[in-house]
Amino acid sequence: MFGEKKEVTKTEGSSDESTSTSSTTLNGSPQANKPTTPPKAMGPAPPGDNDFDPEEIKKAEQFKTNGNTQFADNKFDAALDAYSEAIFCNVPLKNKAIYYCNRSLVSIKLENYALALFDANDAIKCDECYFKAYYRRGSAHLAMN
Repeated sequence: MFGEKKEVTKTEGSSDESTSTSSTTLNGSPQANKPTTPPKAMGPAPPGDNDFDPEEIKKAEQFKTNGNTQFADNKFDAALDAYSEAIFCNVPLKNKAIYYCNRSLVSIKLENYALALFDANDAIKCDECYFKAYYRRGSAHLAMN
């Protein structure tokens, strides 16, 4: 590896060799070998999926289903309200990302692109792997420019 030196030491009267490796920085100064464990997170652990009330999750899903029905009927204001109610429920972040993303689509349909952008960004904050949120964010950006 670049900047590594190997030292071989041999003790007199013995056939044992010991090898040690030390790293140096680009300027030649020695660098301590530090463990590569990540630092511990501060604060309480985030809640798991089992830490939420199943009744609250069920209620949020009912709001989402109502929003989907309203959206299909082109009642966008009612769909926006239903998705907002789902967002206010205490549910896992992965669920919340879906609700934000759905509300973002409704905002795009209502041509409220700023709110669509905010909701898409919030969905990404809730679940960075939810690709549909990135699509909504791109759609909002495209519509704004």
